[in-house]
Amino acid sequence: MPLQIKLIDVPEFDGLRDEWNDLLRRSACDSVFLRWEWIHTWWNIFQQNKRLFILTARNDGRLCGIAPCYIDRTGLISLRTLKFCSEELSPDYMDMIAERGQEEGVVRGLVNDILRRAGEWDLIALDNLRAESSLLSDHALFRDYACTSRVSNHCPYIQIAGTFDDYYRPRPQLVSFGLKRKLKILLEEKKVTYQIVSDEEGLSKGLGALFDLHEKRRQLMKVQSNFLSPEVRQFHQELSRHFFKEQILSLHLLCDGEAAISAIYAFNYKNKISVFQTGFDPAWKKWSAGAALLYLCVQRAYQDGLREFDFLKGTEGYKSLWATAVRDEMRLTVYNRNLRGSLYHAMDNLKTALKGIKHALD
Repeated sequence: MPLQIKLIDVPEFDGLRDEWNDLLRRSACDSVFLRWEWIHTWWNIFQQNKRLFILTARNDGRLCGIAPCYIDRTGLISLRTLKFCSEELSPDYMDMIAERGQEEGVVRGLVNDILRRAGEWDLIALDNLRAESSLLSDHALFRDYACTSRVSNHCPYIQIAGTFDDYYRPRPQLVSFGLKRKLKILLEEKKVTYQIVSDEEGLSKGLGALFDLHEKRRQLMKVQSNFLSPEVRQFHQELSRHFFKEQILSLHLLCDGEAAISAIYAFNYKNKISVFQTGFDPAWKKWSAGAALLYLCVQRAYQDGLREFDFLKGTEGYKSLWATAVRDEMRLTVYNRNLRGSLYHAMDNLKTALKGIKHALD
C-alpha cells in the first residue's frame, strides 16, 4: 500500500503527542529537539506570522514519517522559506522523522509532497540538519532543483567510556586550571553547595537564577543574547515543566546560601546529557564557578553511566578543552524555479562570487 501523506492542521498537531513521540523513539534521529513537547511549545509561542507546514506519512494508518516544518515569509521580496520548526531557538540534530529501516522511502514520499506543493514556497532552508540525514544522502531527491549543502555548525561532545579520572587526568589543559583545588575551596571554605533541581518549586527558582546569571555574563562580555528575550524565556519556562515531568530536564546549580552563582541547563535524554545553556556570576570568577560546576556535571555523567556529554553547537574555547570528539551539522538549501526562488539563487551566487574575490585579494 502506498504511503498516505497529509499536511496536518493545528488541531491534528495538538493531538499527535503520543504517536509523534512513539515514532521518534522508533527512528534513527531520536533527539530531544524533535520531541513533540519541544516543537508544540515553540509553535504556541512563536506562531505569529508563520504558517505551520507539518506533513505526516502513514502506512495502513500507522504513523511512519513526519516532516516538522513551517513557512516563514520575510524580506523585501516576501520570500516564502520552508524551515524546520523552532529554528530561532537554535535546536540541534534536526531531520525528517522516519521509521528506522524505512528512511529512504518515507523521506522520499515526504519530499515529493513538498515538491508537489512548490507553489507554496520559494526556498527550502533546512539548517541544524543531522549529517546522516537521508535528505543529504539521497541525491535523487532534489535532482530537478538547484540545491546546495554545507557544514553549518560543529557540535563538540565527550564520548563517555571508563572512569572520570581516566578521562580527566590525561587532559593537561584542563588539569592546569586547578579545578579540583578551586572546587575544594568553594565547597569547604566558601560553603557553596551543589544542587540538582528535584521539585517544581526548585525548578521555578533555578530557571529564574539561570536567566539572571546569563544576564550577568552577557553584561560582562558585552554581547546580545536571544536567550533573554521574553518569548524565549516563556518557551523555556513552559518547556521545562514538560521535560521535568518526563524526567528529561537536568538543571544543576552551585549556590552560595540561597543565591545561585552558576547554573547549567541541560537535557538528559537517551542516556545522553545535552547542555543547552549556562550562566555564572562574574563575582565568583576567581574560583571558576562556571567551570567548577561543569566539572561536577561531567563527573556525575560518568558516575551515572551515561554514554555522552554533548555541548551542542558552538566553537567556544572551553568546549574544545572538554570535548573528545566533534560532529557536524549541515544546512540544505533548495531553490524553487519560480521568480522569487530564482532571484534568491542569483543573490546567493553573487555573494559566493564576492567572497571568492575577497579571499583571492586577501
